Amino acid sequence: MRNNRVLLIVDRWPTTVANLSQALKRTDLRIIGTVDPKEAVDCLETQNPGAIIIDPEVRGGQVLLERTRQTPGLFVIVTTKSDETARSVRALGFEDVVIKDDHFVGNILDAYGRFDGERTPDAQGYRLRVLVVDDHPDMLDLFASYLSSRGCDVLTAEDGESALRSLDWERTIDVVSLDMMLPGIDGIETLDAIMRRKDPPGVLMVSALSDDRIARRARDLGAFEYLTKPVDMDRYEASLIACAEGRKHVTRD
Repeated sequence: MRNNRVLLIVDRWPTTVANLSQALKRTDLRIIGTVDPKEAVDCLETQNPGAIIIDPEVRGGQVLLERTRQTPGLFVIVTTKSDETARSVRALGFEDVVIKDDHFVGNILDAYGRFDGERTPDAQGYRLRVLVVDDHPDMLDLFASYLSSRGCDVLTAEDGESALRSLDWERTIDVVSLDMMLPGIDGIETLDAIMRRKDPPGVLMVSALSDDRIARRARDLGAFEYLTKPVDMDRYEASLIACAEGRKHVTRD
């Protein structure tokens, strides 16, 4: 029987294994990453993972890919840089094929989310509406794809001005995930403008800067929490839910 709490990642590049492991990290999921196809075969036999992410261009990858076809109940995500390889594996019947491009990690999260089927409601089962603000497309894609795969309704903005306009148009945003370093008005200025609004959304600051002074300033202005990159996705998700819950209590009061 497949163990859906175990995920196997097989790639020829250790950095890819590490990056995917970090992006998919959750307390309830055991991730086994390897660049060795023999170790991967052993894992399939002994650990019974529910899902595998595999690059068939790893040494021995084609044999391992064929092995996955003979493993009942195993969810397979195939990754590749090659459009030709993508077409060939789709012809073999593999539906979830992810190209290694600028949106690679986000698309992996989407694909795994289809298998996982889990959602991130708050305590009352309400789907959170989150505005993610980040000027780096890869980070924006990562956070947005992760939250979408967890059941949130997600909007995005690449700078502070766009974020404020989004809040003008969308009055039902629960939480803003706000990057610190933004072009134009920075995260602190954007936070200040958000908190001056009537019934503002909760704000979670996310930054590559580990600066206690800036973190205190953000909290003084009303940020629920200040997280530093790289962000632990379990903590990120839990903080968003707690932020939304805290906003509801403040609104009720």
